[in-house]
Amino acid sequence: MSPDQRFILSAVAEGIICVWDAHMGRQAMPPLQGHTNSVSSVAISADGRRASSGSWDSTVRIWDLDTGHCSQTFALEEPGLAFVHCVAFSPDGAYVVSGLHDGSIQVWDVRRVRLGTRIEDAHSGNVLSTSFSPDGRKFVTSGADNTVRVWDAQTWAPAGTFRGHSDEVHAVAFSPGRVWIASGSDDKSIRIWDAGSGALVMPPLEGHRGSITSLTVSPDGRLIASGSMDCTVRIWDAKTGMQITSPLLGHAGPVYGVAFSQDTTRVISGSYDQTVRVWSIGLASTTSCLSILEGRFK
Repeated sequence: MSPDQRFILSAVAEGIICVWDAHMGRQAMPPLQGHTNSVSSVAISADGRRASSGSWDSTVRIWDLDTGHCSQTFALEEPGLAFVHCVAFSPDGAYVVSGLHDGSIQVWDVRRVRLGTRIEDAHSGNVLSTSFSPDGRKFVTSGADNTVRVWDAQTWAPAGTFRGHSDEVHAVAFSPGRVWIASGSDDKSIRIWDAGSGALVMPPLEGHRGSITSLTVSPDGRLIASGSMDCTVRIWDAKTGMQITSPLLGHAGPVYGVAFSQDTTRVISGSYDQTVRVWSIGLASTTSCLSILEGRFK
């Protein structure tokens, strides 16, 4: 969901991105088209005006959400040999970080429309997820090598490697204030790391019966939402590590994307079952499905 709560974006396996009106529950504009292979990741800029997308067609695209037009296309140096698994906008919108299946990271300079830097061998396997800290000073990546890595966003130098997961780490996110980092793995656990030391803040959060495929932290830092191969969405108290409500049931396929609304009253989930669901979080930690958007999500 965009920070201004206007749009919900869902990626389509055929290379199409759907833009939904978050209030009306219908498509806000024609689908964003241009990718020639599956879209693996979509990120929205902090001002809600642009989106970035990464694809198996070896490109990263920047989209204008006011017009629906593609404003920039960044092509990898070795098209066809390196697929884009994940993308993230820097908070100031100046850079997009992309993680590749060959273990490298590419940082795209959006203002100068060029490759800013390339970090070779950032992970020893696929780079599966990336996220910037809210202040833009650091970004974090996770990979198929079971690690979480922190990077300095000014120098692009490594700033820490966190080990503890026993399987691939598919999702990672910073807390507001850059205090801690949450990660979700094929080992079915969520781990909360001190962003500076890399020490575990609490025991692993467990409950999912399948690999954790997506994860996000609420804008106020109170909650963590996770999606899984077990077709559920779970919401956790970030301080206690406890689930605040029963698992959110309804999806008939793995949940590959989750997001909070800016006011933390809603959770959005996208699934391989070709639906996007919008869930309401009540004051008494009750949840209900507000709407179901029909559109293939990958």
